[in-house]
Amino acid sequence: MCIRDSYKVLSEVSIHFKAGQLDFLLDRLSAMPRTKIGTEEIDLVYDLTRFSLSSSSANFAERLGRFYWSLVLEAEKPEIRDQALVKFCDVMKSWELRDARYNVLLECISNLERGYVVLPSIKIMTKLIETFPSSPSSSLSEKYTKAILIIRLQQENKLVDTLLKSITAFKTSLLKQVPAGATITESLLDGLLSNNERAGYITNLTERFNFLFFVLGNGAPDLSITYTMLSSLWDEMIMRAAVPSERDIMFKWFREAAESKAGLPINFDELLTFFKEKIARNVVGLTPEGFSCFQSVFCILNERLTKLQRVTTPAPTQTYHYNSIYGTQYISYSNPDDDRTKKDQELEFKALVFPSELIGIDELWGIAIAAASESVLEKSTALLTSLYLQLGADIEDRIVDVRKEYLTRCVGFLKEAADEEETTLRILHLVKAFLNESERKGVGSLRSHSALTKGELLTIYVNNSITTGTDVPAKVELKLYSNASVFDLRVQFAKAAKTTWDNVKLMRASQKEIKDNENGKTLGELRLRNSETLSSAKRPTPPIPQVPLVYPDGTVNPKLVKIIDDWYDIHSTDSKMSMEQCAGFIHACTNDNCRAEDTRVKNIFARWDSDKDGYLTRKEFQGFYQLAALEREKVVWSNLHSHHYRNDLKKVTEVETESIDVRILPRYLISQNPEFFTLLFSLLDKGGRVTLEAWKLLNRLPTSPETFKRIIALDGVRGAANPKWDNILDLHSNYRLLYELHVLEFLMEEQEEANLGEGGVNPFEELLKGCLLYTSDAADDLLCVDLGGRRIIKKKK
Repeated sequence: MCIRDSYKVLSEVSIHFKAGQLDFLLDRLSAMPRTKIGTEEIDLVYDLTRFSLSSSSANFAERLGRFYWSLVLEAEKPEIRDQALVKFCDVMKSWELRDARYNVLLECISNLERGYVVLPSIKIMTKLIETFPSSPSSSLSEKYTKAILIIRLQQENKLVDTLLKSITAFKTSLLKQVPAGATITESLLDGLLSNNERAGYITNLTERFNFLFFVLGNGAPDLSITYTMLSSLWDEMIMRAAVPSERDIMFKWFREAAESKAGLPINFDELLTFFKEKIARNVVGLTPEGFSCFQSVFCILNERLTKLQRVTTPAPTQTYHYNSIYGTQYISYSNPDDDRTKKDQELEFKALVFPSELIGIDELWGIAIAAASESVLEKSTALLTSLYLQLGADIEDRIVDVRKEYLTRCVGFLKEAADEEETTLRILHLVKAFLNESERKGVGSLRSHSALTKGELLTIYVNNSITTGTDVPAKVELKLYSNASVFDLRVQFAKAAKTTWDNVKLMRASQKEIKDNENGKTLGELRLRNSETLSSAKRPTPPIPQVPLVYPDGTVNPKLVKIIDDWYDIHSTDSKMSMEQCAGFIHACTNDNCRAEDTRVKNIFARWDSDKDGYLTRKEFQGFYQLAALEREKVVWSNLHSHHYRNDLKKVTEVETESIDVRILPRYLISQNPEFFTLLFSLLDKGGRVTLEAWKLLNRLPTSPETFKRIIALDGVRGAANPKWDNILDLHSNYRLLYELHVLEFLMEEQEEANLGEGGVNPFEELLKGCLLYTSDAADDLLCVDLGGRRIIKKKK
């Protein structure tokens, strides 16, 4: 018989064992070398005592606990330690050893203090504390709740203090072992750990912080860490970090503690001081985890100071099935896996004061300008722009001033940057990000400089995956000039697909999504090619509350009455609805090819055709449908959705696109600021990436009003025998020359359209015939540079 079979037999008869027999077996198993004990032995010991603790010797339960305890501390294999830990806690919950749990916790605290088997001791403490109830028990079986237990351990045995000291002691003792002159790495530190510490350097620190989070989260509200203790911990982990990843442990713990229900165990004033003196002073080179910590505390503090308002954008939860009308099938209204759904569920904030009044706003600007990590740059930029764009009701009427504040700071930073290329590029990035986020609903009539001229006429195809059926194409063909915006493209496709623009998700062949914050860009900027095919998908929007079809007093909603009348007009002739036309109406609602002989049609006419002439009058059809609204509301809503009516009884295709007040758009505010254009034009002379990015931004913005006025005036050119083109064109900067020539091309295009069909002469073209610059080497140098995806300077033949 093998050892496993022997164990199985012993387990089956264990219920009959006496105290002496149990003692004998436990002694034998306890005497085995720890390296020889496996899962079978642990299970056997547990099975032997499941039914027999009450009949065992007086100290058997304690000896059993010690057996498991020794395995937790001494076993080499992690799976053996974990299994023994579970069994140990089960034994400690037994009636015989329940009171002994406190002494075990004291022994574990002692281990922390001595730096002996710290991680196993932390696991034991965590498991044992979890065996205590969260709230007072009505029975007398438990003396403590988790909170009271932790408070006692802190008051009498300095649990938290000991844990914090163990972090510093662990680092200090290990770093003393590093050979002189050696480069400190995680692998080097891992190799210096003793057998008692088993896990790696980072794991040892992480487990200590996890336990600290557990203790503070389960302790009473008055359990606190002093400001001095927290500062010392921060300095140890952040300022004196042995390896970079060590900082993230502190960042993660601090953020999670701050966001937890229990919160950080320091008062608000201390947290504010800590943020200013510690967190906000160490923003250079922040990791993504470090920025998450900064952002969390930043938002918490400003919310508590009523400078920010926490809001949660409702995510769509209801699925609408737009069934069919004249063969058009409509796909479900929401998809819980859609990226937009996830974003909408994220927590957001609205500014209740000017952002310049927020605690930590200067540091946030500094992070966005100097971030070393792309992830931190993206997150800090997103937070910064949202603070200036998402405003509470009390400050919403100051939206222009708030946005000017953002742009003014960018101007100031650009001046300070001087010849610092990376800083200048970051500021230009912040301006572009501000434009992108503010133009999600389009730019109205405020065209970019690159969009002055129509550009190339593009044919764009969009595979329609939003609607299908006989009245909408599977592939939509759109014709737009390259100066049209992405928003224009989205709106035109939505009309063809019979939906609303905000439901439209567009993707290129690479499945890369054309995002909403690109809506203000032109098709040329996105490099959309002629005959390119895009794909589409339906995106959810926040659910619209259903309006009542019938009011409490029994009257029918006037909007529904109007819809019923419209349906009757469509499906009747000379104010009479035949059985065939009634069947057509039902088919429009259900797409089931209903015929005049259908039972549903017969039943309607049997009840509502009062004079039995085979026709329904308007009044009879209204009566039928109004009763249905009262008795079969779900069916009526299904019919309404099939006809593209929303929950507010507005037709999807009739919902007007929200108009944009261009005067509040950042691109408009910039266009009214000559200083901004002066700075951007000066950057064109810097060369390298700065010039290219400044050029892109200039073309994204409306044309400089001063440049436009100067060129339109044509001073020294119009009517002059020897035109002085240098009065209106910059001969010394290729980029500026191209910028100005684009205005002239726009004027020519406008004049051509005005003279179209009249055989008139374009005065601007005549003027340009004498402009040698138009075919000069300066212009030829820029043939490789384009505006919005196409070259505008052409050589004359």
